[in-house]
Amino acid sequence: MDAEPCRADLAERLRGLAAVAAARNVLGTPYAWGGGDTSGPTVGFCDGVNGYLDGVCQADHTVGFDCSGLALYSWYQASGGTIVLPHYSLLQHDHGRHLEPDQLIPGDLLFFAEPGGPIYHVGIYLGHGAMVHAERTGTVVRVLDDVFHDPTWAPRYVGATRPSPLDNHLGNPTPDIDSGTTGHTGPSGHRSVDP
Repeated sequence: MDAEPCRADLAERLRGLAAVAAARNVLGTPYAWGGGDTSGPTVGFCDGVNGYLDGVCQADHTVGFDCSGLALYSWYQASGGTIVLPHYSLLQHDHGRHLEPDQLIPGDLLFFAEPGGPIYHVGIYLGHGAMVHAERTGTVVRVLDDVFHDPTWAPRYVGATRPSPLDNHLGNPTPDIDSGTTGHTGPSGHRSVDP
């Protein structure tokens, strides 16, 4: 999965490596539903279903990242502010060029969904089959070494995107938090319960 495409130019590779570095710098940061912005970890929130651990709201007093908050932070930092992703994994999927598995380079965003369902999770590709992600309440930002063979995430992998400043919505400098108006997804695009 590490075959690098000839179309990835030096600027893309450098931005991707910078996104990886930004994500690695926050390894160990707690997961917080709705947490994270362009500046770093923030207090999350509970939405009635998400942000809870053993029935107790944790996100409203946890400073951390959810999966899309980690992605938006890492890419904002990597791009010097020229890439502002929405705080919603489903929408992040459409902020850049979609990639085939053999085109992945470090920094690309990996997306996950239940079969036939909407995207609800995003991680940052590190290379060599690994990704860094903020998985769910009660966990921390961590590296998953073999995502494409992992029994939880491999069957849910649905695609990848390489964010680009050309696809940025510059009229909206502050990332959106989508509250999941359909009731099916929340700020990270997660389904109604933490995975």
